Amino acid sequence: MGSRTMQPLVLDFGLFLVFCLAPVIALHPPLNQNKINSCHQDITSPTCYPLDCKDVYDSKFTANGVYWIFPNGHYSAPVQVYCDMTTRNGPWTVWRTSTASPLRGITACASTSQILTMTLVLCTTIISPSLMRETDTDCMWWTFKKGIYANLLPLFLDFGLFLVFCLAPVIALHPPLNQNKINSCHQDITSPTCYPLDCKDVYDSKFTANGVYWIFPNGHYSAPVQVYCDMTTRNGPWTVFQKRFDGSENFYRGWQDYKTGFGRANSEYWLGLENIHRITSQRYYRLRIELTDFDDDSRFAYFNNFSLSNERDDYRLYVVDFQEGNLCKPIGDSLTFHNGMGFSTYDHDRDMSSGNCAIAHKGAFWYFNCQCANLNGLYLRGPTNQFAMTWYTWRGYYYSMKITELKIAVK
Repeated sequence: MGSRTMQPLVLDFGLFLVFCLAPVIALHPPLNQNKINSCHQDITSPTCYPLDCKDVYDSKFTANGVYWIFPNGHYSAPVQVYCDMTTRNGPWTVWRTSTASPLRGITACASTSQILTMTLVLCTTIISPSLMRETDTDCMWWTFKKGIYANLLPLFLDFGLFLVFCLAPVIALHPPLNQNKINSCHQDITSPTCYPLDCKDVYDSKFTANGVYWIFPNGHYSAPVQVYCDMTTRNGPWTVFQKRFDGSENFYRGWQDYKTGFGRANSEYWLGLENIHRITSQRYYRLRIELTDFDDDSRFAYFNNFSLSNERDDYRLYVVDFQEGNLCKPIGDSLTFHNGMGFSTYDHDRDMSSGNCAIAHKGAFWYFNCQCANLNGLYLRGPTNQFAMTWYTWRGYYYSMKITELKIAVK
C-alpha cells in the first residue's frame, strides 16, 4: 500500500486524537474540585489546600489522575497536576515526563505542565500494553508487532501525537489572563480584584481585554472557575454564562452537567447553574440576550433584573423589565413566559407540562408548558421541522439560531 494511499488514514488518526481525545484529556475538572469547594475557610487543612499529591492522597483520593494543588499557598490560584497514586513508594507528584521516540523533538511544543497529563493518559489508555513498554527513565516507547500496519504505525503515532502535543495546548490550555495576578495576591483575601466574583471585579483589576479569566463564585477559599468576560460591549463588563456559535458542544445534557457547567470558556460553554446562582445572589444584575440568525442578522435585548435561586429551589428564574436593544430590530420577549420556573433537564423534570419538556424539545431550560425560548436546544442551522435553539418571538418555533450569548452585568 503506497504512502499516498495511507495519507488520509494518518490524517484521520491524528484528527481523531485532537478532536476526540484532547477534550477528554484537558477538560475534565480535577478529581478533587468538589472537595476544595467544600472546604470554605478551613485554611489550616492540607487536605483542603494540598501542596502535593501526598496531601491529595491523605484526603482519600487514591486514583491516578489530575488534581488541584496549591504550591504557591492557600491564597493563590491552584495548579493542575497529575498524581500517580499507584506506583510503589508513592504517591508521586509528576512534574516532568521524559519520552523516547516517537515523541523526541515534539515535547518542545508545549510546557511540561501542559503535556504531562496527555503523556500519561496516552501511556495508559491509548496504546495497549502489547504495543508499549515502560522503562525507569522514559514514560513510554513503542515496539511494533508484525502485521500489515507494522511499518505505518510510527507514522500514525508521529502525526497524531504531534497534533495532540502541539495543537491541543494551543486550543485548550492557555491559562486565564488574570492567573499571574491571582498568584501574586497571597493573603489579601479582602480584595475583589484578587478573588473576583465576576467580570466587573476582573475589569476593576485593570484587565480590559475580552477573554478567559478566573473568577471565584464560591468564595475566596474555593477552586476558581474559568469564565469568558466581554469587556467591550456597551454597559458592561459582561460575565458570559452561555455561549454558542458553531454547534461543537453538546447541550442536550443532564442535571449534573447543567449544575456544574460544561464546555470551554474560550469556545462554546455553559458556566453552571450553581455558579450563576452564587454570582447573582451577591449583587444585582441585568441580563443581555444576543442572537444572530443564519442571515447574519444580529439583535439583542435586556432584562434589567436577573437572578437564579438555589438548587433546593431548582435554580428558579427571575427576570423583570424587558427592554429591546434596538427598536428598529426587535427580537421580542420570549423569556418572561418562563419567569418563575425551575430549571429542567431530561433527568430532572420541573416544568408544568404533563410530559417532560426537556425531552420533547431536546434541550434544558426554565420550561413552563413548554417553551417560547429554547436557547439550549439542538443546534440545527436555520429553518427546521424540529424544536431547536429557538427564540419564538423573533424567528418562531422552527428556526435554529446561529449564535446565542447570555451574559450578565452589575447594575
